[in-house]
Amino acid sequence: MMRRFSFAVVVATALWLQQTVETGGRTSTVVSTFWSNVTTEFPFLVGLTTGGKDDETNWQTLICSGTLISPIFVLSSAYCTSSLMTTVKSNLDGSSLIAYWKTPKNSVKYHRTISVYTHPSYNKATRISDLSLVKLKKPFKHVEHFVGLSSRTLKSDVELNCVVVGIGAPHERGYKVPVRVKYGRTACRIPKSNPSLEFVIGYTWADFLCAETIGPGVTRLPCDRSDPLLCSSGRHQYGIFSYGYDGTDASLATEAIECGDSAVQGRLLFVNRHAGWISETMTKLMVGNDDSSWQFGRNDRTTARHRHPTQPQSTTNSTQAVVPHVTSTARPVRPEIDYPYLVYLEGLPDEPVCGGTLITPWHVLTTAYCTTRMTEIVIKTKKVTVTAHHRQHANARLVYIHPDFDSYTLTADISIVVLREPLNVTRYAQLPGIISGPIDDNSSTKAMDCVVVARRWMTPYYYIPVNIMYGLKACRESFDSEIQTTVSKTWREFICGMPNQGLRNDTGDPLICDGFQYGIISHAYRTKMQASETGSIDHQVRFLIVDYHREWIYNVIAADNRIDTNDGSPYTFPALSISLVLPLLTIVFQLLSQLR
Repeated sequence: MMRRFSFAVVVATALWLQQTVETGGRTSTVVSTFWSNVTTEFPFLVGLTTGGKDDETNWQTLICSGTLISPIFVLSSAYCTSSLMTTVKSNLDGSSLIAYWKTPKNSVKYHRTISVYTHPSYNKATRISDLSLVKLKKPFKHVEHFVGLSSRTLKSDVELNCVVVGIGAPHERGYKVPVRVKYGRTACRIPKSNPSLEFVIGYTWADFLCAETIGPGVTRLPCDRSDPLLCSSGRHQYGIFSYGYDGTDASLATEAIECGDSAVQGRLLFVNRHAGWISETMTKLMVGNDDSSWQFGRNDRTTARHRHPTQPQSTTNSTQAVVPHVTSTARPVRPEIDYPYLVYLEGLPDEPVCGGTLITPWHVLTTAYCTTRMTEIVIKTKKVTVTAHHRQHANARLVYIHPDFDSYTLTADISIVVLREPLNVTRYAQLPGIISGPIDDNSSTKAMDCVVVARRWMTPYYYIPVNIMYGLKACRESFDSEIQTTVSKTWREFICGMPNQGLRNDTGDPLICDGFQYGIISHAYRTKMQASETGSIDHQVRFLIVDYHREWIYNVIAADNRIDTNDGSPYTFPALSISLVLPLLTIVFQLLSQLR
């Protein structure tokens, strides 16, 4: 496993400060290696560990930094908390973790956690969505200041001066380090000696901030995990430290590297992009909880005495928020809020109008059937879904058609439109994991409850619950034998919706299940039942399975993120097929971890 490190640096002093630590009724005096008492300045800092409160934890003990964003919720990284939980053989739900908080008098208070909620889109290899929420059994007393989260959008190539703070181990003082933060495609230093790392950063740049320490370097010091990045004079948390690497020779940074080394390049998860998921997850978890009144996001001085019910906060560029399950009855569905990534594609007057979804600010997922019939493409969204001061439409710069697209069978009926300008909305469509295990020709059909939702010009949102089935016999039989032969041969790529008079055959519109985009409306055909029933308007709709082409989707996005050409021509990776890059990426990370 690749070891991470926190690149947060402290300015050491020859003075060895003593710290009194309260541990379960006994008091011990230990020597501190840090001189910055940041827990007084940032009282929302907490630590997470697996040891009991009588354990003599030190810099070698695995711990995670975290921030209190409410009385009972701690924000940390998915990598760090999952690493903690793997060290515990039981209670892998997170209930065996210990949270600790340091009082202004340097005593340490401990509380148990109830559970850990990892972001559903977290990817261990690329560290995308490296985020987790930890729920405490009870609040820490006397904590009246919680960290604020922001939904601020950062422009490409922006630079900010912020600080990285860490609580340190229970028996040590914390630290605060000034850093220069950059955001954008070229924000991170990328050594040419490691093309694989260059690809990782090019593929994931939108989800990360890059930071370098400011000030004199120091000798090697122990490093925390998942340290928060605080900006706006410490009022808002913009990031969480995810991992670092040596910016000169591209080796992965570890605790053996000096934290103050100017060569270290840190990558921090851009928390602003995930504020929607944080808010919605907390809202769901607080239902029925007596301590459910708290305020999220804008007011960083919310106190336990003056709390207010949560309202989900919008966030720009948040690609990883969970859309409510379609069967939920907790509140009425609001398509303009729950599905802000819906767009539609327009061409010339005699060309089709198709649906699509924003999967990043620059990329629209739709069908190849649609884009192959359009000569000029304009992508439009609804005003309420875009963030303030952002556009509602954009022209296409590039169109990628899946190379295996067959206009006759409609297999690989998938396309990605690259925008000339980004469309920043409050949430982007999420792609699911594998929808099921391998299914052979004799397997039984599997069913799910989903929804088809769409947006068109000058019309209300189109929202239709639909039952879907997957398997060899999922689709109803066609009255046309030739069509039926094609359906039988291509069933693995498609999900079939049960006949529904309200379900239209609008190509490109998404199929949403459990908050993820499972499919795209590809086509429909008349069934034998429809042909035999007088006046029947039912038809069989087939949805292309998005996960079936996940690798191609990610490769296209990665190639476009890596190369920003002026002429809009697709980029060809020299001497390496792009289809091999993602598997190689995982192998590279595994090899580097074995070298440690």
